[in-house]
Amino acid sequence: MILPLSEKYRLKSNKLGWAIQERGQAKNSDGVMDEHWDPIKWFTSREAAISSGLELLIRVDDAKGWAEAIKAVERISVEITALLEPHLSIEFKSVKD
Repeated sequence: MILPLSEKYRLKSNKLGWAIQERGQAKNSDGVMDEHWDPIKWFTSREAAISSGLELLIRVDDAKGWAEAIKAVERISVEITALLEPHLSIEFKSVKD
């Protein structure tokens, strides 16, 4: 199963678990750029993979300052929820002071 998270990241499963993969490019023997996906982190559960993927997208966002960061978290959460909602149940927990 392959679940896209963004243009650059996706989740991919196999019989042993889940991986976050990052898109990359490299020249092949003919000098032509080939696209490939490199696993960057492994998980045994779907929930852990999705949670970590969401956190990764938030960490690599270009937000500058708290206001932009809060908007980025909201935007990314809505995007991922919309992608997964028909198939998976996601529950976001708030952090209390």
